[in-house]
Amino acid sequence: MHVVGVGPDPDGWHDALEALVLDPARRAAIGAAARDRALELYGPRPLGRALVTALRGMTGQVTPGLPAADAIDDDDDEDDDELPRQPVAPPTVAAAPRRARILLANVFFPPQAIGGATRVVRDQAAELRARYADRYEIGILCGNDEESAPYRIEAYAWSGIPVWSIGCPRREHMDWLAFDPAMADPVDAVLDRFQPHLVHAHCIQRLTATALERVAARGLPYVVTAHDAWWVSDHQFLVDQQHHLRMPWDSEVYESAQNPHTRADSWSRRLRLRGVLDGAAAVLVVSRSFADIYQRAGIASAVAVPNGLPELPPLEPVAPTPGRVRLAHVGGVVPHKGYYLLRHALARGRYRNLDVLVTDHAVTPGEERAEVWGTTPVSVIGRVPQAQVGALYGRIDVLCAPSLWPESYGLVAREALHYGKWVIASNRGAIGEDVTPGRNGWVVDVTDPAALPRVLAEIDNNPDRYAQPPERGTPARGFADQVDEIAGVYDRVLPAWP
Repeated sequence: MHVVGVGPDPDGWHDALEALVLDPARRAAIGAAARDRALELYGPRPLGRALVTALRGMTGQVTPGLPAADAIDDDDDEDDDELPRQPVAPPTVAAAPRRARILLANVFFPPQAIGGATRVVRDQAAELRARYADRYEIGILCGNDEESAPYRIEAYAWSGIPVWSIGCPRREHMDWLAFDPAMADPVDAVLDRFQPHLVHAHCIQRLTATALERVAARGLPYVVTAHDAWWVSDHQFLVDQQHHLRMPWDSEVYESAQNPHTRADSWSRRLRLRGVLDGAAAVLVVSRSFADIYQRAGIASAVAVPNGLPELPPLEPVAPTPGRVRLAHVGGVVPHKGYYLLRHALARGRYRNLDVLVTDHAVTPGEERAEVWGTTPVSVIGRVPQAQVGALYGRIDVLCAPSLWPESYGLVAREALHYGKWVIASNRGAIGEDVTPGRNGWVVDVTDPAALPRVLAEIDNNPDRYAQPPERGTPARGFADQVDEIAGVYDRVLPAWP
């Protein structure tokens, strides 16, 4: 509204507004004038002229199939069909090659950066987009761990990649449940939207294998990468409810403190999951030692495509306190990562020269609290974003990773070695594969209660040595090599594409 002759005068504003309130005809006239002005500036015809002009400017010539900008009629007459339309041969432009659409599925995806597999999927998506954009179009299907309505789909973009996140309901044994019929509709909606040519599933607990059953129902090929034992065991990390190692071929005591499920439910789950794996175009496992476990568990088609170490941010070193060695456990407060094994060893010992840093995912990121285990001061921090791992490793000298489960890969151990840190690794699984005892760390038998305390005593008695970096070992396999191998799998699964 423009009121003529009204300045910063309260009485003038009052009179003008009162006139509008009391004069409906005047209000209608002002509204009509505003509408006419809006159509003049932003109506379909002026915007159409602007679009034609812009397209002509992009090509440097009259755009085939488009009338000249000045040929667009501004009148409201019904003679628009008479606009000049001269047949023009289409321009000779090489057709862009079609790309195969690959849908990566994982229980989490950033900004919910939870777990090592999520980091692998995130880096894989980024690497494929950066180096294989001419061959693949990437999309993401993931679960939602935040407060969200069950089965509700939320869509967003991450680094130019479309992401569809499905709300996963919270319930008992939610990470054990292998199938969820209610997940079928939202998964179908995502498949309808993205229309992938291949689905690559990583960790899909909470999403459940129902997602892959919907993929199979459409006749689409899918690949499975196993990061843990979810597919072949009631125990995702091969450690039962009493923290005892339980391999897939070991006997189970059902409906007990070790395994709360019934025998019938357990075997029904395994057989149906086995059918999903049998239908996969490829079953990939992230290390050779873990592929051996899958093969012994009956998945003969399992092949190793070892993880690679992604590009890491630079180290941000913090000078140590003279005469002290800084240890760290960054796997969270969970038994299968060896947290309690380390805590009990420190609490029972009388160490004089050790400081410890541990991560607790229940602690708010950025917060830090102090504790004492035995005689050892401990700093407890929250989850550390991947972009800050250079600062994290800059605060430590020795990484402690005495996992109780046979780690399928062990990213943290390889990160620590990359940054020039000593590593205490478990003798189970792949976590200690790059550790050379005596040169860059130790591989401890986690079934021997004296093994870890012996290593801690060795470090405590030689602080000057272990506050310094160890010898450099063989560089870890790079993430680019891993993605190249995965791309080769895709090409074999889709041999005639495009």
